[in-house]
Amino acid sequence: MTTALADENDGGDDEANPYLDALRDPEVYERTVQDMVLRNAPGLFAIVQDQAHEPNAHVVAWGMSFPGHVEVISVDGRFRASLETVDRAVAHFAVDECTVRSVRVAPDLVVQAILRDPSALPPEWAPQGS
Repeated sequence: MTTALADENDGGDDEANPYLDALRDPEVYERTVQDMVLRNAPGLFAIVQDQAHEPNAHVVAWGMSFPGHVEVISVDGRFRASLETVDRAVAHFAVDECTVRSVRVAPDLVVQAILRDPSALPPEWAPQGS
């Protein structure tokens, strides 16, 4: 499934479409594209193994959740899968002596990290044009 700002059938050459006319303004267009991306962004999550007998944890995989399925890849790149649920992805990484769980990378988690120490964020997260 794809998402578009306007349906290809919305207005023809002969019809005026105020919505499409407004998108011709570069600022309106860019803001609208950013809003569309935010509304349709997949959920990002890490799969974490917590050690049972000591306070130690490892991120073993990253995933994206979409309506109806999740995509997951191990941090070493050896495992990739398309699965029905986050729980199924977590179950794949179950090992003895560890509790395995998913940790959602929510916007508030990112904001908290920025407030705590912006220099600790990955360089890929720097604003474009920086």
